Amino acid sequence: MDRIPVSPDTVTVLGHKVKKDDIMWTGLFLDRAEPATQSSLMLAICGKDDAPIDIHLRVPWCHPDDRTGTEEDYNDCIYRVRPRMETGKKYKGKLVKFVAFERWNGKWWLAYELEPN
Repeated sequence: MDRIPVSPDTVTVLGHKVKKDDIMWTGLFLDRAEPATQSSLMLAICGKDDAPIDIHLRVPWCHPDDRTGTEEDYNDCIYRVRPRMETGKKYKGKLVKFVAFERWNGKWWLAYELEPN
């Protein structure tokens, strides 16, 4: 099992690749993130038993210019942060055996295991 820190290089935000200074990244409040294994939309449509697996973090978000410095800044909007797929000649994501978000020592990490070649 390997672990890498959650960063703009290792995840997508709402399906987009972001940079460290991108507002989609700087607006995230990772301290209040919650790991999830199914999307809320698919849970509402299909129910818990039939909704597909969707490994992600549910992360409160607020535009940096709109912050008041209170906890209420992050009550209105939740962004989905997913592991970033690796592409190549073949879709390398199929080689992933296991992936999960883990919180350790105050930071979020991606834990993963690859299928042997």
